Amino acid sequence: MEWSEALSSGLLQAAPDAILVMDDGRIVLVNDRAEELFGWSRADLVGKGAQMLITAESLADLPHLLKRRSAEPAPGSMGTVAVTARRKDGSELPVEASLAAVDTPQGRVVVALIRDCTERAKADAEKARLRLEAQTHRNHRLESLGQLAGGIAHDFNNMLGVIVNYAHFVIEEASADKPDLATIVTDAQQVIKAGERGTALTHQLLAFARREVVRPQVLDFNSVIVGFEEMLRTSVGSRITLELRLA
Repeated sequence: MEWSEALSSGLLQAAPDAILVMDDGRIVLVNDRAEELFGWSRADLVGKGAQMLITAESLADLPHLLKRRSAEPAPGSMGTVAVTARRKDGSELPVEASLAAVDTPQGRVVVALIRDCTERAKADAEKARLRLEAQTHRNHRLESLGQLAGGIAHDFNNMLGVIVNYAHFVIEEASADKPDLATIVTDAQQVIKAGERGTALTHQLLAFARREVVRPQVLDFNSVIVGFEEMLRTSVGSRITLELRLA
């Protein structure tokens, strides 16, 4: 059986993860990766309780798992647990330990395959940070959209007020004994102008919401900015000063 023992020893040392073999919670065998991971030498670890490698907080969440050799009716997997390990220098690191009960000529032992999860924890933390940033960005965007919606509602209300007022002017002038047609035409033009402004604003909103096909066209940029000035002033609020510096 010497070749089998040599093979087992070689596999133990070749494993990329730390391996601890425990008898009633005491370490009886470790591989090189375990020494590297925890910072303790093999001589320091063998014979000691495995609890020395786990923080007190993790021990509280890990009742009797390391001492349940005789409690298992048959050898096999005892599950995987995530704990915080402690190195010789006192530093801590997140690890994942897969435990299994194994029968040997000396009795049943517990084999722990321990994987360093530091990089995974960093990746998870980075994902959580990015999710938080994205959520914060969405919240800010919703707040900005709320302000914009308020400004747009105010602008629409102004346009409706213009339409209603000039429509009344048209009716009043048309109902006069001697209606002035030129005045009626001028007032009607104001109604049309306000309606066209509302239509243009609607198209811009649809384009912003990607509900309308955008048709590129040549624009006088200064005119566009001036046309938005009133709505922008309403949107940004009284605490912000808006200055237009047209080219």
